Amino acid sequence: MKMRSPVLTVSLVLAVGALFGYSHSPNDKVMNAFIMSITGFFIGGPSNMISSAISADLGRQEMVRGSSEALATVTGIVDGTGSIGAAMGQFLVPLIQNSLNWMWVFYFFIFMICMTTVSWFPHRTGNTGLAKAETLLAAGEVTRRDI
Repeated sequence: MKMRSPVLTVSLVLAVGALFGYSHSPNDKVMNAFIMSITGFFIGGPSNMISSAISADLGRQEMVRGSSEALATVTGIVDGTGSIGAAMGQFLVPLIQNSLNWMWVFYFFIFMICMTTVSWFPHRTGNTGLAKAETLLAAGEVTRRDI
């Protein structure tokens, strides 16, 4: 996880900048297509990397290792969670656009990317309970029974 974290963090921060730039883009089709492509790259790349990395990392856990059914379930849950988030976005975008305006739709997307980036920080710094438990197990300070 440590090698993917900086790439994801930088991509998510650049996605915020790309969305901000896209929200203020001129009324030009060529410029719109260019900025939309850059925005899609910085949003789609981390999205795919996060879902595949989570599935791969969870697939290495002892409880799932060797069981194709368990790995398929884990992958389905990760992908299903992303689909629920996308469906909620499709519901919220028209509500935000109709009650406020399009600029607030971009602010909503920027806020959601910021929340994704913030939620990624504990994984990046290794401050999660799972990371601490794995460190203690590797050092031999605790056993599985203690956890």
